[in-house]
Amino acid sequence: MMRHKSLSRVVDSIRRCALAAAAFGLTQAANAVTPVTVGSKGNEPLIAISPDGTLYISALQHLYRSTNGGASWKELAGPPEASQLNLNSDSSLSIDPGNRVYFTFDYPYAGTTAVCTSDDHGDSWSCNPAVVPGGTDRMWVLAPSMTAAYEVTNEGLYETAFLKSTDRGQTWTPRALGSGLLEPQTGPLLQKRCSSFVLQPIKIYGNGPADEEVKIYVYDPDATGSVISDIRGTGLKLPTALPSASLGKDGTLWVVSEEANPAGGRQVVVARSADEGAHWKKLPPLPATTTGTATFSWVAAAEPGHVGVLYYYTTENGDPGALGKAVWSAQWAESFDADSSAPSWMVTTVEEKIHSGPICVAADCTGTNRFAGDFITAAFDAAGAAHLTWMRQDDAAGATSIRYARIQSLTTPSGYVPPPCGTIETPTPTPDPNATPANVKLVNISGRVLEQTGDKVGIGGFIITGQKPKRVVVRGIGPSLKAGNQPLSGRLEDPAIELHNGSGGTMANDNWRSSQSSELMKSGIAPLDSREAAIIATLPPGDYTAIVHGRNDATGIGLAEIYDIEPDQKGELGNLSVRADVGVDDNVLIDGVIVRGMAPRRVLFRGIGPELRQRGVTGELKDPTLELHDGNGTLLRRNDSWRKAPNAPEIERSGLAPKDEREPAILMRLAPGAYTSIVRGANGTTGIALAEAYKLD
Repeated sequence: MMRHKSLSRVVDSIRRCALAAAAFGLTQAANAVTPVTVGSKGNEPLIAISPDGTLYISALQHLYRSTNGGASWKELAGPPEASQLNLNSDSSLSIDPGNRVYFTFDYPYAGTTAVCTSDDHGDSWSCNPAVVPGGTDRMWVLAPSMTAAYEVTNEGLYETAFLKSTDRGQTWTPRALGSGLLEPQTGPLLQKRCSSFVLQPIKIYGNGPADEEVKIYVYDPDATGSVISDIRGTGLKLPTALPSASLGKDGTLWVVSEEANPAGGRQVVVARSADEGAHWKKLPPLPATTTGTATFSWVAAAEPGHVGVLYYYTTENGDPGALGKAVWSAQWAESFDADSSAPSWMVTTVEEKIHSGPICVAADCTGTNRFAGDFITAAFDAAGAAHLTWMRQDDAAGATSIRYARIQSLTTPSGYVPPPCGTIETPTPTPDPNATPANVKLVNISGRVLEQTGDKVGIGGFIITGQKPKRVVVRGIGPSLKAGNQPLSGRLEDPAIELHNGSGGTMANDNWRSSQSSELMKSGIAPLDSREAAIIATLPPGDYTAIVHGRNDATGIGLAEIYDIEPDQKGELGNLSVRADVGVDDNVLIDGVIVRGMAPRRVLFRGIGPELRQRGVTGELKDPTLELHDGNGTLLRRNDSWRKAPNAPEIERSGLAPKDEREPAILMRLAPGAYTSIVRGANGTTGIALAEAYKLD
């Protein structure tokens, strides 16, 4: 996605300030930080953020909750299975899009792995106390959707067990088990949007330092008989604590570790991958760590380029586990241009003197030197604020406590929204199911149009194919539209939506919170503004039309969207289209599409205008032009007549060439990713047009 100019200026200003500070050997504080104490029980604090904003921290088998943005914390009783046996075992937690909390731990210590779930913010629990039998250690859970959750632990302390649940954690099915694999130290489970794979950072030990590397396990939840589908190297050396990785909103995978610095200590290094760990770009070390010693690094990612690292730091140089005179602080390094080749970082000391003396990890040491357990964590919320949790010890051998701080981003998020999963095909305002190519898989289409009145409203046409009903969300977006950091000028302030079937039935909504709000929130794609409209429905196979218009005939720029929220179920969306009145300047027809999968696909884009008159539409756009842009905003191709396209014969052979030679078409083989087509009128002409996209193979 193209970065807005105003955001670019903010980033450039921040970068210049950071570079100036670095030139004088300084670090730049992001803003004032006031840490709070979460509790005194447990360690290895792991933070998770619920979609409704509730914060949770697990600390071994202890659980804490905050309902006021981290200002104060309450220790939860937790499930009986966790509290009645042993409170010093490993644990993990995750929250699904419906706010269900997943909590996994040893039951008892080094016994089975249990998974418990809660739908009332941790006040009561439903538990499966024997998900994995035998001795277990270092379990992780991930609940990325309402239909699938994943668990990884080691059975018998050495065999990797990967399990899947399709009933929101009530039952678990082993999907992979590797006999005899010595379990390395592992990090959290991750799943990229639109991907079927589950990723996990691991520490691979070798016969010497040259063999040791942070790698990525790639699990296939639908495969059986093998622990992992792939193991992908990152090029980073092993960190002191457990390995950390994070996925940004755009799907970029980030990994952090530590390595020797020129002063004899350890510096923080970050690497990123755009393809789930197949290829990596290692970034320069964090400037504030090129002297002194850093350890326990943890990475969090948000919008493209927005990355933060939480770590412990001392000005002493050496092995963290052997620095008897070290005084450690908790540090937060944040970058807004981490997607560049030389990012700038702002460093905030979130707390001074959190520990004195050595810090070591896992079996390397015991007692007070291991006060933080195996990791500390950080996470970004939807507004770009960072939520951090770490450990503090009053003196070298004193009591420990779990600490927390919230750091608000220095810049307002750009409003980046990940494009919907799936590929798009086709359309006509009244779709013909027989016209859909058999190999087309559709999940979503979004079209930005100037909503007017009468025939000039935004219309999305689609069909449900197959024999079974399909669960969909149809949205009308307006108030939340932004250009960079500012509300979009001329946006539709109060959209309404109508959903019509082929038999004349109608559903309508003009405020998504007025009905179905619970279902929409559970879907994970509820609109951001209460004035925006949405309908969630299970539709039988047939023809449908979604119409977005302004309430009380208001006008403005709006977004019409159709989501398939069950893309893995039988039945498909087909013949998707966006029809609107095309104006000039910003009031053009913009259509967003996604190419999903692992291989390039041939995709045909069309801009239809003149032939709409044959379908009974008046005021048609008589001479449309078409542009195709990639996810970065780069123009890939432009066309104003399909017969003038460089591959016009190929377009004609597809059987989908426009009927009128004035209508444009672009056929290209596209790599998986996000693309935008723009329909305009030649020489500033205006009129009603249709944007379409077909996946040909």
